[in-house]
Parts: sequence; C-alpha cells; structure tokens
Amino acid sequence: MKKYLMPIVPILVYFFLQVFFAVLIIGLYMVANWDEMSAFFKNVKYGDGVLPSDMMPQVCLSLIFSGLFTVVLCYLLKFANAKHATNFAAVNWRFALIGLCGFVFIVFATDVAVEMFDLPDEMGEIFAMMSGSVVGALSIAVFGPIAEEYVFRECCIGYMVRHGVKPWVAIISSAVVFGLVHGNPVQIPFAMVVGVVLGMVYYKTGNIVVSSMLHIINNSVSVIMYAHYGSEAEEMTMESLFGGSTALVIALAVVAAGVGVGIMCYYWRKHPDTNVESFKQRCLCGD
Repeated sequence: MKKYLMPIVPILVYFFLQVFFAVLIIGLYMVANWDEMSAFFKNVKYGDGVLPSDMMPQVCLSLIFSGLFTVVLCYLLKFANAKHATNFAAVNWRFALIGLCGFVFIVFATDVAVEMFDLPDEMGEIFAMMSGSVVGALSIAVFGPIAEEYVFRECCIGYMVRHGVKPWVAIISSAVVFGLVHGNPVQIPFAMVVGVVLGMVYYKTGNIVVSSMLHIINNSVSVIMYAHYGSEAEEMTMESLFGGSTALVIALAVVAAGVGVGIMCYYWRKHPDTNVESFKQRCLCGD
C-alpha cells in the first residue's frame, strides 16, 4: 500500500504550503491595511465569496511561493530527482510536437464536452481578477503549471512507477486526483482528461519538460482570455465562437476527439524508451 499512499504526501505538502503562505502573506497585508480591510469586510454580504481586487497580488504571491517551496521540499524528501525532472537534453522534440498536436485536439474536444454539461464555474471571477496583473498571470500560467507537473507527474506518477505500479494505473490515478483537487466543478472533468494526456507525455519523456510546456500553453490561453475579456470570458463558449451552431461544434469535437486519441495512441506506441525499466533509470532518485 505504501506505493499508493506515499504519493499523497507531496500533494498534502503542496496544499499545506498553499494555506501557509496564503495565511502568512494575506495576513500581513491585512494587518498593514487594517482600516481598509475592516471597511471592506463590513460591507461584504454573506456568500459573495470574492476578495478585494487589491488583495489579488498577495494571493498570487502566495501561490508562487507555495509552488517554489513545494518543489524544494519534494526534492529534499526524495520524491523526485530535480536533475532528471528538468532534463531538456532527454527530450525527443519530434515526439514533443506530436504530443502537442494530440493535446490541442483533445483539449478542444474536452472543452466542448464540458460546456455541454453547463457546469458552474465558481472561480471565474477570481481568475479574471488574477489575470489582470503580471504577477497573477505568472502564478496561473507559469509557476502553477510547473509546480503541479512536479507534484502530480514527477512525484506521483514517477514515485508509483519506480515502486512497481503499472504505468497506466499510475497515470490514471494521478489524473483523477489532479482533477478532484481543482475543486471547481467546471474544471474537474477537464483536468482529469488533461491529466491523462500530461501523464502519458511525462511517462514517455521521463521528465516534466514537455508536460510543463503543454500545461503552460493551456493555462496561458485561459489567462489571455480572462485578461482580455474579464469576467465575460466565463460566458464565452466554443459554440459562440463558431457562430452559434451547436451541430457544427459537436461535429468538430467528435472529429477532434478521434484525431486527438489517434495521435496520442501513435505517440504512446512509437515514442522511444517506452519500457518501465528505462523509465526507472531515467527517473531514478535514489529512493
């Protein structure tokens, strides 16, 4: 059971540090601006659930610091090998491009499928506020993806495979947890599907270089949308972008899903160094 339970530790570390730095940085800001904060919270109605925009830089800084410290702690706890996790020289860039193509098609199809269920977006307004600043954009589009790839791919999938768990079991397990921890209903199924693709890419490359790039691209698109359209981005759908034709969007999504799955199957079968032993050698971190 240890091989399944131990990967939970880096996830708990990540969330503990998020809470710790949020309390520390936001707490210091509130103390330094006590009169302003008191006036704000007196006028907030129960259930509004939105922090003042002036506090967004502190929220973003807490996310950046928690991500950085998570990477350091996971390295010290020997859940990952930083050298192998960021080994650009080991990347097969031809297959990285193939993985990118498959990723784009699957993201499009998944986005359409999620929109069809009309799931609530409980974080849209906060994302819009965060995306409006440089530090916010960096926390969502760069530092967040790298920290999450380190935790959910390198520490979770890597640890499980190195300790005898079958690759597909490790990839799917990590993807399910990755989706659930997002908490936001509209993000959960999307993150699960994306987590599977990122897990496949991570396993085949043996490091988080390409999966981090894909994750950064995905989040950057969201940041750009929210930065440009603000909270209106919550209401934008693939259907509206394609002239309001539901049938056309569904047809495109079905085709995209088929193409994306086909590309990722090719990626999985043809990528070099596909066996478990080679993965263990590439990702060995002395545990």
